[in-house]
Amino acid sequence: LRFDEGDTQEYTLLAENGCRQTSMLIRPSELKKSYDLTDLQPKVGDLKIDSMPSQAEIYLDGKPQGKTPRTLTQYNACDNHTIMLKKEGFQDFQRTFDGSKSWREIADTLDTVSLSEIPLGYAKFDPPPPYPVEVYRGGKKLSMQDNAVSLPEGDSSIVLKSPGVLYEATQKVSISSGKTVTLKVGWRPLGKL
Repeated sequence: LRFDEGDTQEYTLLAENGCRQTSMLIRPSELKKSYDLTDLQPKVGDLKIDSMPSQAEIYLDGKPQGKTPRTLTQYNACDNHTIMLKKEGFQDFQRTFDGSKSWREIADTLDTVSLSEIPLGYAKFDPPPPYPVEVYRGGKKLSMQDNAVSLPEGDSSIVLKSPGVLYEATQKVSISSGKTVTLKVGWRPLGKL
């Protein structure tokens, strides 16, 4: 350690080993030849979690903790924890910390998590619906344009509804990024009275 002569500031001497650390305050005017920093304890403190975009749901070991940005209090870096962030339209972020990482590594990982958008594809109906139809995925109504809806990449289950003609059907669809899948639909035929 080197200090300027007459330096009167206090400095923190820090020792880390994985999730454990210890520290002490030292002054240049009172320097010793050696310091005992072997009593390392688990680092427990306030852990800030944020994401881009923000307002992602935070789960600590499967339990909801609110939305980003948020600070988890009394986080023990030596405990085994799994942090998950979820936001609609984005891929889930998940990391498990098992005590092998330092507080700094954990904090840097969770300070601003960049969430990746789930790529979209399209499902087009063939033949087009002969009457007004609403399309739902997970209870949420989707917007339909040119007889097609956009869906996230992967497997989805959609519900087609037309209450006016008492029509309801569920369709399974597998979507690839940027691709259009054609869904053959057996629309209920309309009769005349």
